[in-house]
Amino acid sequence: MILPLIDCFALFWFLLMWIGYDRFADFWSNSHASLLRHVNEARRDWMLKLTYRENRIADVALMANLSSSPTFFASTTIIIIGGLFAMLGGNSKVVNVVQEIPFSVHVSEEVWNVKIIVLICVFVFAFFRFTWALRQFNFCSILIGSAPNLAEYKEGPDADRSDFADRSGRLVALAGESFNDGLRGYYFAIAAMTWFVQPWLFMIATTVVVAVLYFREFHSSALAAIVGR
Repeated sequence: MILPLIDCFALFWFLLMWIGYDRFADFWSNSHASLLRHVNEARRDWMLKLTYRENRIADVALMANLSSSPTFFASTTIIIIGGLFAMLGGNSKVVNVVQEIPFSVHVSEEVWNVKIIVLICVFVFAFFRFTWALRQFNFCSILIGSAPNLAEYKEGPDADRSDFADRSGRLVALAGESFNDGLRGYYFAIAAMTWFVQPWLFMIATTVVVAVLYFREFHSSALAAIVGR
């Protein structure tokens, strides 16, 4: 069974916008102010300031708090994936309800199942990114636990502090980026849900999601607050 041409084009547009924006955001943040770049700088500063503290309980607590978010989303994603697999078994009633929506396109159950499988793939991707973020936050906790104490840093050169800040800050940044990828998957999953109604609506929703992500990353009030402008 082959998808209708308009659905193939909509799926291609969806993947192009998702992958394209991911590459664009990485490239654009190198030369422009972005949430990711400035937060990563703050993460590195956090790890550097950690080396000047003897008591690091607060740092461990912060890391545990950061780990709670990917844990929650990973658990939620598993439930969503299970629900989507359940829809594959008996979705005739759902198809009838959706097709009663004005401007919705009437499709066969086979095409409907393909759309569900695509949505499952989106959430599977998000699940892997969330769990990888969780593991990396755990690695960060280990690095904090293995960091030399304040007395050892006093005896060594400042380059030791900088080296630890670079390594641990980079690891925290990677964990944050993995979590961000998982959240981005949720955004695009919302766009993919409109595919069940209308392929053109799917493409419009995907474009809107990219626009929202762009403005939040590069022109949001949160970025202005971090940068101080």
